[in-house]
Amino acid sequence: MNDRLVGLKVQNLVVDLDRRPVLRNLSFELLAGSRTILTGPNGAGKTTLIKALANLIPVANGAIQLTGTENRRHLGYGGQQPVSSDFPITAREVVAIGVGGRGGPQQTRRILSAMESTGCGYLLNRPFAQLSGGERQRVTLARCLAQEAKILLLDEPAASLDPKGKANLVELLSTLSQERGLTILMASHEAGHFAYPGWKRLHLEAGRLVGNSNDSDQILRPSAEIK
Repeated sequence: MNDRLVGLKVQNLVVDLDRRPVLRNLSFELLAGSRTILTGPNGAGKTTLIKALANLIPVANGAIQLTGTENRRHLGYGGQQPVSSDFPITAREVVAIGVGGRGGPQQTRRILSAMESTGCGYLLNRPFAQLSGGERQRVTLARCLAQEAKILLLDEPAASLDPKGKANLVELLSTLSQERGLTILMASHEAGHFAYPGWKRLHLEAGRLVGNSNDSDQILRPSAEIK
């Protein structure tokens, strides 16, 4: 695996959905190896931003630039519904998506290593649909690791978890970031659950980034819009 750290720079990002403006002129940078919470009320545009960064929806204007690599495979995405609950697939098969469905000993080692790293190795042959919310998130993270992602873009991964589950998830993400140099952006409308050391914050209101002068240690300042 390439040990080079990877970051993300966004300049004047504009996203429209159904001819309706959703994100307006967003400019910010995720430094390589940083951990950031994307907060904001429901409808602020958090999911849209995560999907735009993951190249899952088109942008109307602006630039999204990886720093440290040009390989977009280094972007790992975890949505609110990673796999349909009705789809008959095991945890191992979900993680295998990260290696492109290829077989062979090397790919098998990547799958098993990724699952062990996220603490879900014991779920190997369990149906994904039968897993708890916390177990599904660990499997989803393992898929990203098997993909060799350097940036994790996570949309409300703790939404279905209780307070202990939320704390365990953040602890796991912090450990993965520190040990592997991962850059993490995690959307959440529950900012109060994530006041943890080492995490910065971007706050979104009505499609625009908003700073907070009373929380300078936690807020990741939007960069000045590039003209």
